[in-house]
Amino acid sequence: MSGGRFVRCLAHDGAIRVLAVMAPEAAQEVRERHGLGDAAAMLAAQGMVASLLLSAHIKGDERILLEIAGMKPTFAFSGEAHSNGSVRARFSPADLEPTTSLQGRLVAIKWDSVKEVYRGVAAVNHDSLEGALQEYMVQSQQTRGRVRIGVVLGDDGKVAMAAGLLVELIPDRMESEQFESLVEPLQEADLAEVMTAFAFGSLLGSNVELLEAREVRFQCSCSMERVEATLRALGAAELREMEEEDKGAEVTCHFCGSTYKVDGARLLSLASELEA
Repeated sequence: MSGGRFVRCLAHDGAIRVLAVMAPEAAQEVRERHGLGDAAAMLAAQGMVASLLLSAHIKGDERILLEIAGMKPTFAFSGEAHSNGSVRARFSPADLEPTTSLQGRLVAIKWDSVKEVYRGVAAVNHDSLEGALQEYMVQSQQTRGRVRIGVVLGDDGKVAMAAGLLVELIPDRMESEQFESLVEPLQEADLAEVMTAFAFGSLLGSNVELLEAREVRFQCSCSMERVEATLRALGAAELREMEEEDKGAEVTCHFCGSTYKVDGARLLSLASELEA
């Protein structure tokens, strides 16, 4: 496990809600697990931070799945954040040319323990995922706020900063014009400096009131139990055919790269359980 920090707080006498994410270790974990080059690692880290920011309003067993299909350049990102601070992500291809323009589609799906409860879709046509998430928050979430996402690679090639900030106006606590005036400088400010000031309890010219702070960690939910549940869904006949032809099954998790091997005897046992 590796991670970072997830902080929720209030500013300007409770009129502004703030969610901050600092997760360079989790972003580096994603890079190492998927063997990502510099450009891919930066885009994957942005996506992972965006997933965590979108988890601001989930609770209990809920989770957010963020999927981004890039058309120019061509890439695929999938990130899943849980209310407990765990996050996992995948990105392909591993090698990507640096770009200052992204085109594609963003899909955010909210799940509870058993079913999908919400789905939001937005076009991506920006210079970064920060801009795409900003547009999604305004259009799909009907949120008046500002999003900042920043990723920096160190001289050693590791992710030195993977940070995000979501600042939202709480309805009826402040005039919209005043809020826009406060957050306007945030758009062009150096995010590293903003996050440093925030760490010392200051944001948008106000002290912040801490509501919650928890660990962010890379953690995959894959398991042998889940693999066997997937195999059961294939049916007894398919399992017996797999045993006869392949003498077993091998499943690799796309998120963390873990490989699960199910031998032929276990396939036959699963088939027998289904037939019984």
